[in-house]
Amino acid sequence: MKKVKKVRLSRRFGRNNNNRLEFCAQDESMFLHPDNAKREAVLDKIKGLGATCVRSILYTHLLHPCRGPEALEQLNRYIHLVKAARARGLRVQFTITGVAAQWGTPLFNGRGCALPTGLNPKPKDLAKFIGRVVPVLVAHGARRFSVWNEPNNHHMLCANGKVNNATAASNKCVGSTLATQAKLYRRLYITSWNKFESLKKLGRIPQATQVLIGEINGARQGEQFMKTIIRGNRPLVAHGFAVHPLQFCTSPASRKFNFRVGTCKRKMEGGVAWTPRYNALLKKFAATKALLTPRGNQVPLFLTEFGYQKAGPWAIPEAIRAKWYPLAMEVARRSGARQMNIYQMYQSTGRGWDSSLLNARAEPLPSYIALQGWAKKQLAQPKSKAKVIPKPK
Repeated sequence: MKKVKKVRLSRRFGRNNNNRLEFCAQDESMFLHPDNAKREAVLDKIKGLGATCVRSILYTHLLHPCRGPEALEQLNRYIHLVKAARARGLRVQFTITGVAAQWGTPLFNGRGCALPTGLNPKPKDLAKFIGRVVPVLVAHGARRFSVWNEPNNHHMLCANGKVNNATAASNKCVGSTLATQAKLYRRLYITSWNKFESLKKLGRIPQATQVLIGEINGARQGEQFMKTIIRGNRPLVAHGFAVHPLQFCTSPASRKFNFRVGTCKRKMEGGVAWTPRYNALLKKFAATKALLTPRGNQVPLFLTEFGYQKAGPWAIPEAIRAKWYPLAMEVARRSGARQMNIYQMYQSTGRGWDSSLLNARAEPLPSYIALQGWAKKQLAQPKSKAKVIPKPK
């Protein structure tokens, strides 16, 4: 086996320090599984990994009223996830989102009862969903929510367009552009923020409930999308800006645009190596008062979906994954990110994404053990006070 070269972090990621990175993990296939025992099993694996929180996707189509009893059953799964996670000392955050692809139709099984929830969604409908579902989850311990998953991905948000549903597998959004998606997302976020504030004033959720903006896919013109949604006459307020810093075939310390490891070859940008650039943008937004926290500070950066695949067209050899995962955590920590979320624990059974940390027998892979070691090392470091980014002058 070829020896993996040790990578030294550049000074542009910052010096080694005692800053703490919130370590989260996610496995949507297990979180939404009808078997509560399997949901609890993956939470035990996440706890054993050393993570302190979990992230889950709150799909609007799964809780659509037209699903009837099925929607209630799905809500109970989300409630169980929150209760089981809190019982293990894990914080819970949700990303509220629709889906523009055909599988985002509430009853997508040949019948359907509405359009895909990510196809030209109405802000007022999203506000109604928040008012109906969020207080229920907050009552059981959820305290952080973000608005829409990858709004710069036309499979998730299709603005001023239509979905070509000639075949169930096409899932192609026609007529939507990055500009129209950004414009619609800004409206969705503002309406959602106002709804959360209204729920706080009515006493239906605690004042400490946090709302994140973004959840953008860094590899899909992420920086440009960030700039586009911030533009406008009204300044935006958020508790954090969320980015999916997928690195694909590249070392976390590298910003090479085209790189190849094994069979994995992909042009990429916007990965975890771009963290200093994301923070620079957030600093600029704060200086112009275009995006601030409720207290008027610079918005912190949350890296909410990260993983190296072990199967498929972007597969990375396991020995390299085991080296790069802890390195990615260090890049995020030293660069000043508030959180890093690792996507997927159990091995995927489908043909899609597989960045799992466990093998087919649910045994830890070297990547899991490496991340576990990183978490223990961070825990052993002296804890520094949480860094508050000062208000812009």
